[in-house]
Amino acid sequence: MAFTNLKNETKLENGYNFAVELNSPEADQLFKNKRYGLDAVIFQSSGVEVFHRYDKQNQIIFWGKDVDKNKIIIAKRIKDKLVINDNVYSKPSEINPLKI
Repeated sequence: MAFTNLKNETKLENGYNFAVELNSPEADQLFKNKRYGLDAVIFQSSGVEVFHRYDKQNQIIFWGKDVDKNKIIIAKRIKDKLVINDNVYSKPSEINPLKI
């Protein structure tokens, strides 16, 4: 499962994008730092894992059109917690993708 910002959801059809693994230190760091926005999307897609030297993190490069928009899960930030449906998480690595 991949984790990226909500702003990227609108770009899913426009070529290559990047995300990080949902259950990774990179996802927790992005959520904590609010670098790419407050909310996030979670989805499944194939991609290539690379190390981004400037960001100093592992990222997944994926083709936006390969993501099934009907299966995108939106994670909203409310009081520095991630909320998916009625479930509340302190950080992305707490999310079990089999239970959402």
